[in-house]
This record gives sequence, structure tokens and C-alpha cells, in this order.
Amino acid sequence: MKRNGTLILLLIMLAGIIMQLAMLFLVMEPNELKWYDPNDYLRIARELAQGDAYSTADNERNLYRAPGYPMLLSLMINIVGEKVVSVRLFHILLFPVFLYFLYRLGRDWKNEFTGLMLAFLAIIYPFFIYVPLTLYPEALLLYLLPFIAWLMLKNGNDPHWLWLLFSGAMIALAILIRPTAIFILPVFVLYVVLKSGWKWQKFLSAGILVCLIPVLAVSGWMLRNYNIHGKAMFSSAGGYNLLMSYNDNASIAVKLDYPLPVRIQERLAAADSKEEYENIARDEALAFIKKNPAKALKLSFFKLLDLWNPFPRTTTSSGFARPQFKIISAIPYIIFLILGFFGFLKNRRDGFVIALLFLTLLNCLLNGIIAVSVRYRLITDFAFLLLAADVITGIWAKKTRNNHKRDV
Repeated sequence: MKRNGTLILLLIMLAGIIMQLAMLFLVMEPNELKWYDPNDYLRIARELAQGDAYSTADNERNLYRAPGYPMLLSLMINIVGEKVVSVRLFHILLFPVFLYFLYRLGRDWKNEFTGLMLAFLAIIYPFFIYVPLTLYPEALLLYLLPFIAWLMLKNGNDPHWLWLLFSGAMIALAILIRPTAIFILPVFVLYVVLKSGWKWQKFLSAGILVCLIPVLAVSGWMLRNYNIHGKAMFSSAGGYNLLMSYNDNASIAVKLDYPLPVRIQERLAAADSKEEYENIARDEALAFIKKNPAKALKLSFFKLLDLWNPFPRTTTSSGFARPQFKIISAIPYIIFLILGFFGFLKNRRDGFVIALLFLTLLNCLLNGIIAVSVRYRLITDFAFLLLAADVITGIWAKKTRNNHKRDV
């Protein structure tokens, strides 16, 4: 099976690359980005590739962005050039690595068939084909999370200080790309400790080893900003994003289409610095939540629910956001989610499955209550695809046994 399995995996990887290339050149406009955020990440990356500083005392605008993805994009630009299509092709080159670690995750958790099935499900899951081409931070987080989950499984089975340190480095990278990825840390440490036998010494040693590099990375970036800007901030995005979701005009009916109240707009316009701007946004959002707890709770609930919407609401209607493509995406999503639910019931006592469940829930909670976009949820979708692959493996094994009995 090993030789055949390797061949099948290589064919799956090849098919995945072909599907991404088809998505890029037949559905999307290869060298054009239609969305503001990816264009802004790419602008920063191009500046970094030219040797410019991330920010200076006189230029704070880049502080809105977490530094991880622009820095990785600048590295790609140094390798393949700054054209949008070139950077997208670099993401496609990483897709087989993503598929390999999905395969390893399924194989090491259950068996080779499950690993191959998970890799196959990934290439027929349209979101996994499309999102890496959007050049949002999730383009790389989508690839990174299954690798971190595999590291969690590996360390749970056989913890070693070098692997724990390396795992911490990968988690640090995820946090630098998207700060809300901090949800990975507690789940990772608790799983490794509980799996290897609960002891305070293990908890402390594992916690220190896994958290060391993330703490150093985040603290280092905040110290850098303090030295340059006089404020120890990681990113200035949190308060504003929170305000966009929680203000008097906020609604669950639309996605960031509503204007902020005029009073708040005037306060923000009068801010003297990024720090004051961020403080105003955060304070206004918290004041709204405190004054309107029922409405805030309602908004939170429906935002979390909307993360799982089979037909994502988008502000654009071109490319993959066209209605026909939303329908194409919804069909496998619903099927895999249902199969994944049965897979969870089947493996509900499995500690690794419980850890994946917590990764999914915490990811949705931290991102969903702030802003709604399906791409935030997608980084943990591999979890229910893994469980779906396990269900399909069980069905296939049962069918094979029945056929063998009939032949006998």
C-alpha cells in the first residue's frame, strides 16, 4: 500500500495544483486584486522588499496591519518578483506541502487511507482552492494550521523539547500573521500535557517551551513599536474592527456596509495619533456594549452563526463571489460538515478530536464576535474534513469487508 499510497498522494497534489491554476486563470483575473486589504498587504510587502522600514516615527499607517503576512509576502517578492500573478503562483507552489501535512495528519491519527482521503477532500473543497489565491493572511494560515495540528498530535504522542520549541515557533508565526491565532496556545499545551500524563512539572515545562518563542516574538515587535512610536502596540486594528461591529448603526443584515455614527466619525477624525485613534475606537465599542448588552449579544450570536453560512455574504460579486460559485462551494461544504459531525460522534472520546473541536470553537469565537468573514473560519475547516475522511474510511472498510465475504 505504501508505494501505491505515495503515487496516489502525488496524483492528488498534481490535481490540486491544476485546480488552483484553473481557478487563477479561468475564474479570477490573475494579475489583479479587487479587494482593499490584500492590496494593502501587498503594498507594505513591496515597500519592505525595496528596503523601506515597516513604519517610522512619521509614518504609522502600516501599524494597522499585523506584521507577519506582509513580511512573508516581501520574502516571496524577493524570490519571484512583485507581480500579483507571481505571488499567487508562489502560494500555489506551497499547496502540495499543505496537502502532504493533511495526509500526514490523517495517517498518523488513524491510517494511510484516512490521510489520502483527507488530502483528496481538500482538493474538492473549493474554499481551499480559492482562498490561498486571495492574498489575505488566511492564504497562509490555511496552510499553517494543519501543520500545527500535526505537531500537536506528534508532541502528544512523544513530546520532546526540540519539537515543543519548534511548535512554539510555528504558533508564533501564526500569531504574527493573525493575532487572534493566540487561541492555539492553550489548546496545544493542554493537549500535550493531558495526553502525556497530567503533572505540574510537565505542564510548566511544556507551557514554557511552547510559549517562549511566541512571547519573544510578540514582545519584540511591541518593543520595536515602543522604541519607534512611543507606544507598545502590536497592531492598531483591534479597536477599529470591534467598533465596526458594535456601534449604534451596526446590523447583522449587512457586512460592514453601514457607516459609523457621525459623532464617532468626528472623534476619530480629530485623533492626533494611531494610539489615540485606537483608544477612541475601543472605548466607543465598549461603551456601546455596556449600554446595549442585549443588542450586543444578539449581534455576537448572529455574527458567529454567519461564519458558518453556506452562502457567504460578500460586498463584492465578481470572481469566486459570484452566485453560481457560491452554490458550487456550498454543496461540498454542507456534505463534509454533516459527515464531520458524525465523525465527531464516532470519535467523541478521542482527546485529539476534542482538542480540534476547541481549536475550531475558539477560532470562531475570537474572530466571529469582531468581524464576519468565512475566511476566518476556514483555517480550522480541516478539522471537520478530517472527521469526514474518517467516516468515509469506515464506510469504505465495511464495504470492502462485505465484498470479501461475498467472494469467499
